[in-house]
Amino acid sequence: MIVKKIVTSALIISLSSLGVILVAGLFVPTSFLSLMSGSKTSTGGAPIIAVDRNGSKIDALSSGRQEGGTNDATPNETTGTTQDPTQSKESGASTTAPNSQSSPQPTAQTPKPSIVPTPTPTAPPAPAPTPAAPACGSGGPCTAAQVAAHNTQANCWVIYNNKVYNVTGFVSRHQGGRDVFNGNTCGRDISSYISGAREPTSGKQYKHSSSQMSDINPYYVANLG
Repeated sequence: MIVKKIVTSALIISLSSLGVILVAGLFVPTSFLSLMSGSKTSTGGAPIIAVDRNGSKIDALSSGRQEGGTNDATPNETTGTTQDPTQSKESGASTTAPNSQSSPQPTAQTPKPSIVPTPTPTAPPAPAPTPAAPACGSGGPCTAAQVAAHNTQANCWVIYNNKVYNVTGFVSRHQGGRDVFNGNTCGRDISSYISGAREPTSGKQYKHSSSQMSDINPYYVANLG
């Protein structure tokens, strides 16, 4: 009798529980059931999109799932373990680092000796030609032979105290007359006639003073050489 009551009570409790579950299933959102079932899937699959009981996409749950389920670690296909990408980058950097011991060392190059050009000897400058001496009547001295070529009243040069004078322009101005300028005086040394000697052609004799002789100074040509 007691066993029958216990079995009857258990059966009633089981039927009550089943009824509660069926009633709760009508009010629980489909998205919750999908979330419960999706949690058992692998994290390496496609992103889970949650929908409600009407089939509409729930963005908040989907984005939260993606944000919460995202992991930077990548599975290792060979060993099945996950590996951090930052560790791979560090390990890759260490394995690809060049070996400083095996790198070729730069060889020092011996500088080539510079070639100094030999200077070309330059010829000494040619001596400057000696300028020609000024001619007689152009600043140079005159000889007695050169003066002798000027022996007429139209071209009369005379010698006095070793100096040469061209008195052609003074002939007409001479106070003693122009006849004293002849073949005995033009082209000759007149120092003796100036001192008072008689000029043989004109026959005149007169001693000239220093002031009178200064009249021919403007007609100076050169020294007697």
